[in-house]
Amino acid sequence: MSDRVDRLFGGHPTGASRLRRAQWLLVIALPLDLAGLVTCTSVPGALLTLAAWQIAESEMKRIEAGELSVEHAPRIVLIKKVAFWAMAACVGGFALQLILLSTGTTERWLRAL
Repeated sequence: MSDRVDRLFGGHPTGASRLRRAQWLLVIALPLDLAGLVTCTSVPGALLTLAAWQIAESEMKRIEAGELSVEHAPRIVLIKKVAFWAMAACVGGFALQLILLSTGTTERWLRAL
C-alpha cells in the first residue's frame, strides 16, 4: 500500500539501487557460471544470473511505463545483454556436462585423478 502511495506522490526510488543490485548479482554469478563446468556451481550462477536479468527486465518495463528516467536505459540494456550471454553459457555448460556424464568421460577423468 505504501509503495502505491509513494508512487502516486513521486516518492518512488530512481532505480539506481536496483540496477546496482543487478550488477552485483552478475559480478557474483559470472565466475560461478564460468567455473560451473568443473565445479558444479553453474546452477547457483544461473539462478543469480536469472535474478539479475529479471531485475533489468522490470526496470525496462518501468522506463516504458514512464516511471523511470530514460537515462538508465543503456545500463539496463547492457545488464540484460550480459545476463543473456551468461545464461547462454550456462545452457551450453549444462549440455556439455550432460554429454560428458552420459558418455562416461567424467568418470574416466575422475578415475585418472
